[in-house]
Amino acid sequence: RCSELTGSLIIPNTVVTIGDYAFQECSGFTGSLIIGNSVTTIGKWAFWGCYGFSGKLILGNSVIKIGEQAFQDCKGFTGSLKIPNSVTEIGGYAFGWCDGFDGSLILGKSLSGFGLYSFWFCNGFSSVVVLASEPPEIDPDTFSASRFDNTIPVYVPCESSAEYSQTSGWDYFDDYQEIRPYDIALFSSNETMGTV
Repeated sequence: RCSELTGSLIIPNTVVTIGDYAFQECSGFTGSLIIGNSVTTIGKWAFWGCYGFSGKLILGNSVIKIGEQAFQDCKGFTGSLKIPNSVTEIGGYAFGWCDGFDGSLILGKSLSGFGLYSFWFCNGFSSVVVLASEPPEIDPDTFSASRFDNTIPVYVPCESSAEYSQTSGWDYFDDYQEIRPYDIALFSSNETMGTV
């Protein structure tokens, strides 16, 4: 419950675990939340109620588990939300009421499933990108209960669209398109000019 914080919150690459309730109800942030590439676990309620963010939520590429209600009520994030390929588990209400996103929801290829309320009322996404060849297990009402627009495009790996469109829960969406997923890493050749 630290108040009057400003700017972005950046978790450095030296941090491995973000404990339960670590930043619960910390208010005043005005930028992005960037979680470093060494973090493997984000505990339950870790950032619950951290309202005020106006930038992006960037999850490091080593995160395996996102605890229940980890980012619930973190209103204000913009852009896309990318769940890294390393993530296998997303807890209930993990992103509940995070209603500022206006880009894509990108689900990594290791995600085997997520709870009914994991993206509760995160209904501003313009598309869903799923990198898993097999549809992750979800409740039949996962996307309808979260008020997702069923007409937004859903991009899935080649030769997977038929299975997605016929799988319970995923059959909520009407527009499936196939993609070939690639990971692209960018590095600055001159970091004095900035980083990517």
